[in-house]
Amino acid sequence: MIKFPGWRAQNNEGPPDLDEVMRDLSR
Repeated sequence: MIKFPGWRAQNNEGPPDLDEVMRDLSR
């Protein structure tokens, strides 16, 4: 898994769901 700096620090035990990623990117 590619880890982004400060990418969902509370949820970095697994790959983020695609919809979660898109939601973060659309902020």
